[in-house]
Amino acid sequence: MDLGALFGGSSAPARLLIERDQFVLDGQNFTVRAGCVHYFRVHPDLWEDRLARIAALGLNAVQTYVPWNYHQAWNASSLGPARVDLDSPSRDLPRFLRLAHGLGLRVVLRPGPYVCGEFEFGGLPAWLLRDGPIELRTDAEPYMGHVERWWGELLPRLRREGLMLDDGGPVMLVQIENEYGHFGDVSEVEADRRYLERLADLARRHLGTPPPRLPRSPAAPRTRLRDTSMAWPHALPPPSRRRSSQVLTTVDSCDVPEDAWAAQRSFNPPGRSPFFCSELWVGWFAHWGEPARPNLAAQRARDVAERLRRVLAVNGGTGSVSLYMAHGGTSFGWWAGANTADGMYLPDTPSYDYGAPIGEGGGHGLDEAGGDKYAALQSVLLEAPSGGGSSVPSSSPSASRPPPPPAEPQPLREEPPPPRRLSSTVEVELPEAVRLMEAETLAALSGGGRCCDELPLPMEEVGCDYGIVVYETELPAGGGGPLQVSRLRDRLLAFVDGEFVGRMYRQQGWGRADPKGLLMPPPRPYPRTLRLLVENLGRVGFVDLPWFSRTFLLDQRKGILGGVWLNGTLLNRTGPDGQAGWRTHCLPFDDAQLDVLRRLPARQPSGLLDTAGSVALGAGSVALDAGSVAVSVAGAMLHLAQGSDRDSPPSLPSLLPSSQPPSAATATFYRGAFELPSADAGADAWLALGGGWAHGTAWVNGWHLGRYWLPEGPQRSLYVPGPLLREGGNELLLLSLDVAEAEADGQPRWARLYPSPNHTGARSAPQETAAASSRQLQIYSYAAAYSATKLTSANARHAVVDAFSHLEGLLSLGSKIIRLRAPAEPAAQRPSAAPIVAAIAAAGALLALVAAAYVFRAGRLRRPWRRRDRALARRFFLV
Repeated sequence: MDLGALFGGSSAPARLLIERDQFVLDGQNFTVRAGCVHYFRVHPDLWEDRLARIAALGLNAVQTYVPWNYHQAWNASSLGPARVDLDSPSRDLPRFLRLAHGLGLRVVLRPGPYVCGEFEFGGLPAWLLRDGPIELRTDAEPYMGHVERWWGELLPRLRREGLMLDDGGPVMLVQIENEYGHFGDVSEVEADRRYLERLADLARRHLGTPPPRLPRSPAAPRTRLRDTSMAWPHALPPPSRRRSSQVLTTVDSCDVPEDAWAAQRSFNPPGRSPFFCSELWVGWFAHWGEPARPNLAAQRARDVAERLRRVLAVNGGTGSVSLYMAHGGTSFGWWAGANTADGMYLPDTPSYDYGAPIGEGGGHGLDEAGGDKYAALQSVLLEAPSGGGSSVPSSSPSASRPPPPPAEPQPLREEPPPPRRLSSTVEVELPEAVRLMEAETLAALSGGGRCCDELPLPMEEVGCDYGIVVYETELPAGGGGPLQVSRLRDRLLAFVDGEFVGRMYRQQGWGRADPKGLLMPPPRPYPRTLRLLVENLGRVGFVDLPWFSRTFLLDQRKGILGGVWLNGTLLNRTGPDGQAGWRTHCLPFDDAQLDVLRRLPARQPSGLLDTAGSVALGAGSVALDAGSVAVSVAGAMLHLAQGSDRDSPPSLPSLLPSSQPPSAATATFYRGAFELPSADAGADAWLALGGGWAHGTAWVNGWHLGRYWLPEGPQRSLYVPGPLLREGGNELLLLSLDVAEAEADGQPRWARLYPSPNHTGARSAPQETAAASSRQLQIYSYAAAYSATKLTSANARHAVVDAFSHLEGLLSLGSKIIRLRAPAEPAAQRPSAAPIVAAIAAAGALLALVAAAYVFRAGRLRRPWRRRDRALARRFFLV
């Protein structure tokens, strides 16, 4: 099998073949030893440094995604997608590939269109959702038209610049799609099968002749490798098509390498399946609110090294591998995505350190015991034969042919010196403050905003793909009472006449377990301005339930997708001129908006009376405005559940007692300057915040570092790449959305740059308790009940799948609560088992009725069950 592509090291064209289940490069056996690094998670001035460290590790290739959304934005002027950006410094993919080539590294390129990678929306552009629901990742319009235009600009550029293997460049393999078996079903859905074939045809058309044979998203049988595979068998062509397939199928994780190779061979033609573990997970990523080193990230260096050794030993020592990640980097700006687990929405942290051998700051990655992952993996790579052995299994149909000679060993490159760090801690003063929620500030930043809409619109519909959106309307005279928001995505702060009144998170199974509620100020005899600040915490790129992925992918719009009610009345007022009453301010905080912000008049932050005009008084607070004093007491705070449509207020119980008072929120920009000596210019640092800062985002010299969320953790500081820091004056810009007065212990808020990470004080993850899990269980129960109410809608099938998701969460939480009800937990925190058992039993009975009703409804509509529906029923009801 000819894999014709481009390879690094020399400028001479090369030929990559597959013979006798082995890669062959110009007549010599070749094993792919790649390390994943994402150029979009590394400052462009550090690309060469990170690639040199990968080469010094003993690897011969680099693997990277190419996220579509990172390279193609929306053009507001033309009301269409902008031209693909492959030239600006942080998006100059050709330069990154040439740097790899110069270091002798080949490239495995993964251009999607979907890439996952814990990146925002899995690399798909948010503007795809601008016109409402759209069929994604299948052969349907307008999606495929956009894909053809994206690849039509990206792939020919690689060919024109001589970056493919058969032109003398580094790119030897190009991946088609990613993890598709976790989403699509080519065995039953013709559009899904056509989708993959159409992508392969597009790649061949743009990359020229001879066409490269392109690796497909890894796959393995679910029954054998469920926990270690990235995709399932139904992502692959049916058996009748596999023999002629020119697409190589590979596998992921590979905890049992021999089993993984057997699975891989079953999906490739005989003799055309070199073992390739295309993602050997050396660690894991983190979500906000999780322990500092969750799951695989806690792996010891020696254990990771042993897994690598076993992968390389497959097929007589010719096993190929890609370390995921060799260097994780940072999801700067708004690019951190989100995942789901047990039905909960989990936004990712900016740090994508991943427990990789090359840490976020470029140094050696260490495990929890201090073991050096870089040194451990390097020793294994140096021990293994450079080109792999020549052993061929006797079962191979071409075993009688002599094997090609092994490749010559390559000299190990010298590792670059350790990255420079700040010589000492730098204190940063933030003397200037600008309140975001003042009318003048919003008008200056958004140009007056969009006016006017009858209801709040999703962010995508108003051209606000990332960042923050502020919805503004006028409350009628006498308006007061509880505020309710349906289908909130993802986090809301409410202000009346500029004063903070409460916050809300997305919930109902796809949100945080214990959201804080809102309590509006009492009625007033005059109109007031209501502003709702909604923060996009990242679109989900991967769903942990394969049979729910397609449905959930359509629900990734942000902002307020439903309606807003005040005291049970839908806020869709119109003004005296007949215009609708909602104004929308889009705040992505791009370079243009930051320049406007710097020109706005600032004022000094005050002491006891903070910039939001509120005073903390123990368990309550007093908010001051021009004509009233509104008092909110902790015990009066309420949880507000959310509905899912615009036509009626939320159906679920909307008021739940809360035991936690909200922290004060300022929604204020702070700006400060700091000086650095010449010795610290270009040195790496970490920004740490303390003394009450809680949640927000930060910029250093105009570079968006990402989000901080100190009460949630585990990330406690933000990486500041050395190229950002210059001799003399530097700027820190901080958008503070929340400050936690209760945690400040009377200390003033501070911001500091440190030479190493996590300097805000050790803080363990919130301890799991049976009481906390019981609150989560209550939300799941409400969510399951709500799903049942949607059975009669046109989307009944989705409602059933939604209900099954909640049931799975209920069962998981039930077992967790029983496990957590240990004698060591205080009796007051241990809920009675009876309500727990009753809730699970009631939810199970309810969902059984839902399933029965669905079967009846499907039969009446004469719609046959798909295989996925039957498998779902067997999973839960053993039928």
